[in-house]
Amino acid sequence: MKRAMRWVLKNGIPIALGIVATVAAVNYANEWRGYTAYGSEWLVFPVTIFICRKAIDFLMQIRRRQTENVCRLHDVSM
Repeated sequence: MKRAMRWVLKNGIPIALGIVATVAAVNYANEWRGYTAYGSEWLVFPVTIFICRKAIDFLMQIRRRQTENVCRLHDVSM
């Protein structure tokens, strides 16, 4: 249960952003075309998830490097 809750909290924002962006893109595309069709606007959801996941991984990597540098500086000064 705890693991599932952590997964929902970690991925909830990208999923919510992806759903909102996909709905907006599909509605805009349908209005612009004047009819319902399936196009690349349906790729907004997976692309949003991918970009959010990469951004989170990038920020975590920066945080890890900063803590490694602080540990190294601390070890050198002693």
